[in-house]
Amino acid sequence: METINNTQQLNKALVEAFDEAFSRGDYKAIADLMAEDVEWKMVGEFHLKGKGEIQEMFKSMEGMGLPEIWPSTKVAEGDRIVAEGTMKALDREGKIFRAAYVDSYLINNGKIKVLTSYVTTLKDDINQNPG
Repeated sequence: METINNTQQLNKALVEAFDEAFSRGDYKAIADLMAEDVEWKMVGEFHLKGKGEIQEMFKSMEGMGLPEIWPSTKVAEGDRIVAEGTMKALDREGKIFRAAYVDSYLINNGKIKVLTSYVTTLKDDINQNPG
């Protein structure tokens, strides 16, 4: 049982490192946390396969400013982590948007193998954070 709990704690720490790197725009650090054949699916938006496609997406985001992220909950079970939170960022037109997200991670050998993101834009009067 202790090995499982230790693995789950390591997996949670990996996701926390991902959140921290994302919020400071450190896309190289994010890539280092991912498996070579990683998949990132943002439901209804995109499905990227491999580090190369993900790095291209990050390049396209340059100049958009850094997102503010407020993670709230992380739940671990086996090799999966589910994280939820809210965020504020600029869209491609330079307008501020606020969103709630749930990210589901599959971790394999200490790397993110699959990331599935569910994101919904929040109305200003529903925003859960002071940002």
